[in-house]
Amino acid sequence: MFQQVRDQVQVLLGPNSSALDSYANQYEKEFQGRWRHSSLREMHAQILSKRLIYGADFHAFAQSQRTHIRILRTLPKNRSVTLCMECLEPKHDLEVERFLSGKITEKTFLKRVQWNEFWGFPWEHYKPFFSLARKMGFNVKGINKSLNPKRSYRLVEKDNFAAKLIVSFAKENPETLLYVIFGEWHLSLKHIPARVEKLSADLAKESLILYQNNEKLYFQLARQGMENQIHIMRGPKNKWCVLGAPPWVQWQSYLMFLQQTMDMELDEDEFEETDYTDYLHSQLQFICGDLGLAKMKFDDLDVFTSHDSEVWNKLSPKIPRNLRKMALYHIRNDKSFLLPKSGVFYLSRSSVNHMAELAGEYLQAKMSGRKSVLWTFPENFQEKIWVEALGFLASKLVNHKRKAENLANLKAQLAVTQSNERGREALLLALDQRLCEILWLSGHRDSDRKFTPKSKEAYIDAAEILGSMLGDKLYIAYRGNRFSKSDLQDIFKIKTRSKNFKSHYFKVLGQLEDIVHPDTLGGVIYG
Repeated sequence: MFQQVRDQVQVLLGPNSSALDSYANQYEKEFQGRWRHSSLREMHAQILSKRLIYGADFHAFAQSQRTHIRILRTLPKNRSVTLCMECLEPKHDLEVERFLSGKITEKTFLKRVQWNEFWGFPWEHYKPFFSLARKMGFNVKGINKSLNPKRSYRLVEKDNFAAKLIVSFAKENPETLLYVIFGEWHLSLKHIPARVEKLSADLAKESLILYQNNEKLYFQLARQGMENQIHIMRGPKNKWCVLGAPPWVQWQSYLMFLQQTMDMELDEDEFEETDYTDYLHSQLQFICGDLGLAKMKFDDLDVFTSHDSEVWNKLSPKIPRNLRKMALYHIRNDKSFLLPKSGVFYLSRSSVNHMAELAGEYLQAKMSGRKSVLWTFPENFQEKIWVEALGFLASKLVNHKRKAENLANLKAQLAVTQSNERGREALLLALDQRLCEILWLSGHRDSDRKFTPKSKEAYIDAAEILGSMLGDKLYIAYRGNRFSKSDLQDIFKIKTRSKNFKSHYFKVLGQLEDIVHPDTLGGVIYG
């Protein structure tokens, strides 16, 4: 699967020059030698002791940026931090200051820094850096030089340019932590780090390189059957690698980004929005193969995305009038959904996780005969949790590094959530439902939820939370051979509208109750 996606990316990009291949190969050499298993605690302690962190960025993969966001959130509040960003040039620094201080709007900022023309990768991936900088008081500096990356000497020039700025910032602010967000190839020891060392050996000694999702390390772990257990590895010369996603997931994201970008670059007369049906079809085939399902026909797939400006006009006739408000809630809040009767998929985000999750919900609808959407609350709440769980399970088959919520995280979120925030009702509802489930399994069959949300939409959010927890346990049971392929097939076939559904629900819940969600990373990076 990984090689297939890489090959497709290469077809779209065309052949590399020998100089670019040489530059990339230098990066791959960083993963030779002895790499050992490590932990979040050890990595975090090292980060706190350094002045310079090089953070590898896989631009088209949102989880790559989120990894750094989650690390930055753990820094002490009194620590002075400067984010050094490849996505900006130094000439943009004044506009960054104006944006962070609220003097200009997001729209004005993106226009003035020519985000799409200069950088081109999704703003939504990088916006959290600026939100966090505003909240934590971080400085943000551009360190990129706009050059043609297809020319090796230009790449070297770009590395030199960034290194000079990094060293300059360090000299001007010796107590500040510099956190560099730059493309992974540039962070080979022979590239930007080598140029920084040449300019300041002392700064180089206080640096750390944080890579992500390297395929060589991942498949080494997979051959040992440890890819689910190990999430952080430490290499020689203070190199680290966070393994937060299987490598094919981030490359699939890159492939979708490239195809979408190329579609948009066509003349207006030729332009057609990227059709994600093939991606969805391949996800379904992969999931069915893993579950041992016989060949199924997927000839009723109709995929819509948020990129289509006419999406509501196209979707609304397919949605019952009394449920259109719920559909709008999904669209406005970045939530994908399935209309099983018509085989309509709405992708709020063209990500691997969103597609795989909807693929799982589609299989559940197909195998159980479900035709209706489960948006009538509170009647459909338990059924919605069930379907969310099977969707999450399917997404775990594709991306086994995906993390679910847990009760400790929910309680922590509730403690810091303001009473007027929309998510508070969903958190209270999820905790109340979970308590009722525990009591029911303990023999208290008459336990009812005490909390009733004012907003019906809270049931959607709470079902997602509880569904991820249940789906994660199903995945653990399956991979641990507690559930067979046949068992999971039977679970997918359970009819949510049957009178026996509740007994099926609690039977499965009881079989999984002793499973504890692994929390290797302490809920900080992927919690």
